[in-house]
Amino acid sequence: MMPTEFERQRLEALVRNIDPGYRVVEFRPLGGGVSARTCAMEIATPDAGRLQMVVRVHGEVDRRHNPHIARDEFRLLAHLHAGGLPVPRPVLVDESTLDAPAIVIEYLPGETVTAPLDQAAFIAEAATALYRIHTVAVAGLSFLPAYRERTARLLESPGRDNEAFSGSTIRAAFAALWPLPQRNPDVLLHGDFWPGNLLWRGKTLVGVVDWEDAASGDPLADLANARLEMLMLLGREALERFTERYLELAVLDDTQLHGWDLAAALKMASAIEGWGLDRDRLAEMRTLHDGFVSRALAEAG
Repeated sequence: MMPTEFERQRLEALVRNIDPGYRVVEFRPLGGGVSARTCAMEIATPDAGRLQMVVRVHGEVDRRHNPHIARDEFRLLAHLHAGGLPVPRPVLVDESTLDAPAIVIEYLPGETVTAPLDQAAFIAEAATALYRIHTVAVAGLSFLPAYRERTARLLESPGRDNEAFSGSTIRAAFAALWPLPQRNPDVLLHGDFWPGNLLWRGKTLVGVVDWEDAASGDPLADLANARLEMLMLLGREALERFTERYLELAVLDDTQLHGWDLAAALKMASAIEGWGLDRDRLAEMRTLHDGFVSRALAEAG
């Protein structure tokens, strides 16, 4: 969102749907979102108070996959917030005021951390947060998509793999394993659990954000995605520590983790070209990614 008078008028109309007396004092775009536009707002209330809120407007790709994605994300956040998980409190879902469906959520003061000073504590708390998400019962969340169906579509979609990331090799190996046997009950999956979606105050994790990829499915799918993200950002030791901590907490069958590792690697190979990485970073990620895939293939036998 660009800070224009036109956008201000739209945001004014949006917040009046929350309370007719609300007025937008200041707003600014927030970076980091790929599938949704986000904007932070400071709102003046009729009693001269100030509120901090965020509006999220889902992009065309998300809306094409799920026309009700804003409504579903609002329902999910309400469920999780009521259950005590560290997520923003949803305030409003609106499908008509802006140029696309949007949700308004409370602003969570915190920051993303990509180079933690205490890496062990960072990893332990992140793994605990993922485990807590997976303890949420999926009963009552029937609107969530099945992650297995999403994975099947990824496997069937041709022509998106980045050759630098051996996409065709991963696809062939994963296709030979699919469908993966499921030996764990379905749980709530975040779908994109990585450090960029975690908010911290000091050493305390205060928020897990960006829930548009949430689904129900095998917890190993989320674990595999998170392992790969930890590797890319913090290295092999971080991957191992994160996995060990998660498996200390969770009671599950991890014999199919190598298969879900391949699914995570295929997903990244299909998306990496859109991340705008420079050549050196791309080369570094290629090396890490190839090592991750090689290990998964070795474990697959």
